[in-house]
Amino acid sequence: MILATDHWRSRFQAAHLQLLPPLSLDDSPSGNSPDVLPRREKKNALTCVRDRDVLGYIGPFNSPMTLVSEPILNRAGMVQISPGNTTPTLTTPGLRRLLEPATYHHRLAYPTYYRDVTTDVLQGPSDAAFMRERLHARTVFVVDDGAAYGSGLTQEVAAYGTKIGLRKIGTARITSGSTPAPANPSHLNAVADLITAEHPDAVYFGGVGPELDYLLRALRTKGYRRPVVGPDEIHSTFSIDIRRAASDNTYASDYGFDPAALPQSFRRAYRRRFHVPLQIYDGFAYDAANIALNGIYQAAIHGRLHGTLFQRRAAILSYVAHVRWHGATGVTTFDRNGDTTHPILNMYEVRHRNWVFIGLAPRVTGVSPAE
Repeated sequence: MILATDHWRSRFQAAHLQLLPPLSLDDSPSGNSPDVLPRREKKNALTCVRDRDVLGYIGPFNSPMTLVSEPILNRAGMVQISPGNTTPTLTTPGLRRLLEPATYHHRLAYPTYYRDVTTDVLQGPSDAAFMRERLHARTVFVVDDGAAYGSGLTQEVAAYGTKIGLRKIGTARITSGSTPAPANPSHLNAVADLITAEHPDAVYFGGVGPELDYLLRALRTKGYRRPVVGPDEIHSTFSIDIRRAASDNTYASDYGFDPAALPQSFRRAYRRRFHVPLQIYDGFAYDAANIALNGIYQAAIHGRLHGTLFQRRAAILSYVAHVRWHGATGVTTFDRNGDTTHPILNMYEVRHRNWVFIGLAPRVTGVSPAE
C-alpha cells in the first residue's frame, strides 16, 4: 500500500487531489489467541468506516477475518480488496445476504468485496492439471488425512482428473495429527503398501507437511520413487528430509506470486523502498492497492466524488468492478462476484534440500471460484 501510494501521489496532485498516507492497521495473527483476532478485525473495519478520509480497505490477509469486516464495510459502501483470502464462500452469491447486505438489498449496484488472489476451489484442479500436463501422469493414488481441507482437495483432484485423463486408481486415509507415524507406524506402512501395489504414476497427498514426511519415508523405503504432489500446506509445513533422498520428486502448489516471477522493475522498486526481499503475496497486495487507488482517482476525475460519504465511497465501486489492471502479477479483472479472472498458483519442487519455484500451475477451465 505504501509503495502504491508513493506512485500515485503525483497523479493525485496533478488532479488537485490530496492523497494522504495509508492508514496501517495490524491484522497479524502472530502471538494472539483466536478470540482476539475477530475483535481486532471488527475494530479495524469500524475505524476505517468512521474516518471520513478513508475510501478503500486493503485486506485482511486471513479469510476468517473477512467474515467479520466484509459486512461492516459493505454497509458503509467501502471497497475492500484482499490479496490473500482463498476461502470460496466469501464471494458465493448464496451468502450475499449475510456478507454483502447493502448489495443484496440493492442499495449498492456492485459488491464491495474483491480479491486478486485465486480460491481453494481452483487448487485441486490445478494440481490435477499439473500432474497430467507437466508430470505426464495418467494414474494417481490419492491420500488424505480426514480433515475437511485435505479430503476436499483430494475430491477436487479426482473429479477434475477424470475430465483430463488422470485416472484415480486408489484412495487411502491416514491418521490426522502432527505425528501419525510414531503413533501408528503399521498404518502408514499399510498405506504405503496399498500405493506401491497399484504402481500409480503419481501420489496426491491432501494434508499437512508432518504427515507427508512420515508417509514419504514409508513410500521411499518400499521403493516408490515416482512423484508425490501436495497443496500449499505441504509447501509451508513440510520438513524436507536432509538425511536421505526421501524428499526427491516432491511437488507442491501455493498461492501468492513467487518473487522470481514478478517483473524486475517492481522487485527493484520494492527493494529500494523497503530494503527487504519480496514475499509471495507482496505482488498481489501492490496490485490490490493500485486498483483501489485507481478507482478513487477515476471517480474523482469524472466528478463522482460528491454527496454523502456513503455515496462517495459507492462511486468508486464501478471503477473497481470493471477494472482491467496491468500490474505486477499480470492483468487483473474481476467477475461479477468479485473474484479474479486471472487465477494464479505457483508450483514448487524439492531440489537440493530446498523448495524451488518451477513456474505457474497450468490454467484450468470450467471451474468456478465461487461455488
